[in-house]
Amino acid sequence: MVDWKLLQVIFLCVLPWVELRGAIPLGIAYNYSVPHIFLGCVIIDILLIPLIFLFLDFVIPIITKIDFIDRVYQYAINRARRNYKKYEKYEIIGLALFVGIPFPGTGVYSGTAIAYIFGLERKKAFVSIAFGALIAGIIVTMIAVGVFSIF
Repeated sequence: MVDWKLLQVIFLCVLPWVELRGAIPLGIAYNYSVPHIFLGCVIIDILLIPLIFLFLDFVIPIITKIDFIDRVYQYAINRARRNYKKYEKYEIIGLALFVGIPFPGTGVYSGTAIAYIFGLERKKAFVSIAFGALIAGIIVTMIAVGVFSIF
């Protein structure tokens, strides 16, 4: 028998910009075990990292064959890299904190895209993003079970 509620939690967990930030509270609301939901969502988020890198490796070269898209992409990349220079020494810690702060748009998808854009070493980026996912999972779980309130 298919557990539709669990599939909803998994779907939310892999959904960009929602990820575990939405999946953990939903799983807890569905009365699943808090440790199981936490662990499952963090693991799913971490497993997304190499898949997102592969997706970017495949898609970016294809879409940048279109001249207009390539010009826009190159402009955005060059501008981002120029602004990035002053933060370069904090890249691994900063990336983990960026992913770990549970705000919309700061999850594994955007963290991996940032690592891709700035050409960060994949192994270091993976560890940093995974650590950020763990931090976000802890914070979201603590909020969802009422350990501390955001309001």
